[in-house]
Amino acid sequence: MARNKQKRFKRRDSVSGAESEFAISPRAVRIAVFVFIVVALVAYLVSGIYNSDFFNITRIRSNIELTEEVKNVISGESLFDLDTKRVLSLIVGDHPEYKAVHVVKEFPSTVRIEVEKRTAVAQIKGERYYSIDAQGVILDEGTSRVQGGLVPIEIADYNRRLRRGQRIKDDRLQYALELVEALKTERILAEFSVKVINATALPVLYFIMDRAKIIIGKEDLKKRVYILKNLAQKQFQGDLSSVDYVDLRYNKVYVGHRR
Repeated sequence: MARNKQKRFKRRDSVSGAESEFAISPRAVRIAVFVFIVVALVAYLVSGIYNSDFFNITRIRSNIELTEEVKNVISGESLFDLDTKRVLSLIVGDHPEYKAVHVVKEFPSTVRIEVEKRTAVAQIKGERYYSIDAQGVILDEGTSRVQGGLVPIEIADYNRRLRRGQRIKDDRLQYALELVEALKTERILAEFSVKVINATALPVLYFIMDRAKIIIGKEDLKKRVYILKNLAQKQFQGDLSSVDYVDLRYNKVYVGHRR
């Protein structure tokens, strides 16, 4: 029986000087060559796919209007090369008031941009009137007059310029926003005219409802708003024209009438 031919190599021990032989079988050589060819072929295919025009971006799907700068960064780029962090940075830089921005690659040639916008629930009076969301984030550059449909909130020491995207971390504002939500839940905002909420001093937190001053304080807002609704509907029959003030801060409700 013929023996497999093996190529033998001599190796000299660097310490003892003795020589030893080791052999490489033809089968091992063939396997090594095959693996090398496969790896080279895969690398070639990956390179071809990566650089193929097939993956150049040809479509942008977005739920907002994009600036020309953002479009230029995206258009014509390979989907593999697109820097989504840069796109995100440009959008957030123009609109710091956005709640979330998602930039998604959709193979083979589409980029999808989804923006989650914040919802205005009130407006705060600073240097101008700025719409604000439930987390206290400023949503716009402000207007010189009260914006329709949003309850104005006044805090005396905020009579200054506020920045779009700025989050106001102030307990007074949070109490005022909680009050807005309670008024909305009890439909007081729908049935009466709430002209302003003043949260400068929380112990005497108040708002103007029609012409009446409603002093509500900061405790048990939901409960006190519920009491106010029943009072307005049952005792005053929805007409507050004769009411000067209502003080809801105590167990007993105090009502002052106009003379």
